[in-house]
Amino acid sequence: MQQRLSLKTLWQLFIAFCKISPVTFGGGYAIIPALEEAMVNRYHWCKRDEILDVLSIAQTIPGSVALNSAAFIGYRIAGIPGVFVASLGMLLPTFLIVLGLAVFFLIIKDVAQVRWALFGIAPAVVGLILFAGLRTIKSSVEDIVCLFLMIGTFLLLFLTKMNPIIILVMGGAFGGTIGWIKHKKSVNKEQDNEISRHSVNQ
Repeated sequence: MQQRLSLKTLWQLFIAFCKISPVTFGGGYAIIPALEEAMVNRYHWCKRDEILDVLSIAQTIPGSVALNSAAFIGYRIAGIPGVFVASLGMLLPTFLIVLGLAVFFLIIKDVAQVRWALFGIAPAVVGLILFAGLRTIKSSVEDIVCLFLMIGTFLLLFLTKMNPIIILVMGGAFGGTIGWIKHKKSVNKEQDNEISRHSVNQ
């Protein structure tokens, strides 16, 4: 029964990423709405916060954000077999599409309708990324510190040529430091309350 369940899960994982892969125009960020719909709403394999964490990690390592995300999520759901199945599901449809376009490129490159379709895809991708960004803000920007980090990251990317990986590392270090300070204050407060309770009981 466990083996049958595992095979069913792997098949569902493969099909899910086969459906996600062809609609990820514009890079990894365009994958967010499709990932949430499949992994969170349909199969309930992940929580929305986990999707955002995976995307954050996937951006910090070499390679495609979408493919890295598929590998991480595949491992989260089904271990090592899930990595291969999810990665294959993400790669196979786009490989076949690119192969088909390469074969017929000389035929379709001069077709006006194709040029019009590609012209319309660009603003649609911007809309997808904007929608994903707004959804991400709701669950990621929890306090004033997160808001400060978000605005600071945007300004650094917009005004400087700093490597995004360096900015992510800086953000992680800053967030980790703030989290450690909050935790330290919470522990000290609990200790003070415990001392106060002992003093009252005595």
